[in-house]
Amino acid sequence: AMMPSVPGNSFIHMDDVSVIVEKDEELLSAFDLPVYESASEIADITAKLIEDGATIQLGLAELSQPIAKALAQKADLGVHTEILTDDLMELVSQGVVTNRHKKLNDGKVIASGAIGSQDLYRSLNDNVAIEFRPSDYVNNPAIIAQNNKMVAINFARTMDLSGQVYADALPHNHFSGVTGMFDFILGTSMSPGGKSIIVIPARSIDGKTSRIIPRAGRGSFVIPKSYVAYVV
Repeated sequence: AMMPSVPGNSFIHMDDVSVIVEKDEELLSAFDLPVYESASEIADITAKLIEDGATIQLGLAELSQPIAKALAQKADLGVHTEILTDDLMELVSQGVVTNRHKKLNDGKVIASGAIGSQDLYRSLNDNVAIEFRPSDYVNNPAIIAQNNKMVAINFARTMDLSGQVYADALPHNHFSGVTGMFDFILGTSMSPGGKSIIVIPARSIDGKTSRIIPRAGRGSFVIPKSYVAYVV
């Protein structure tokens, strides 16, 4: 009863189910992430790169929330992203996200999943402004490229001076599995008026370690420098 019913390609037929076990419990909620001292300035610079009427993808990281809040002064944004959050849905409720100018799935927020508060999950239930689609649609660069002024906003864990971006790992620490980051960057490169923005705080959250390094270490290489456009 606590699982929202979300429009889109979100249902399976009863004939495809072997066993159903009913259980009522709250969905997993995301907790607050640490805040960088530079978060507000980074968010403001990022927002200035985004035009009214653009379609955005916003990755998940410590700076996702301040960037979403900085977008509150924009108009008629669209959303085509992997994961919906409270902050993106707040932009919908504020009328900042209207999805009027996407040119693909006009009027609809497109995503594959959501994580956040219980209020977020309740807001998704039977919400006709939202469609969930499988990742082979949402993360398909050819689909992403059809959105108007598509902007991909993603986060780097570290970056070297040649411009190579490392996002999912550092030596001895794995932060994520395969993500849609490169799918969206590739999609924006094919989108008319598209932009890819890589966001990276220059230092670790304690301020002691530079996240911009002279040359690549043993981190997992994710984004080739030829696909790195804007860096904030």
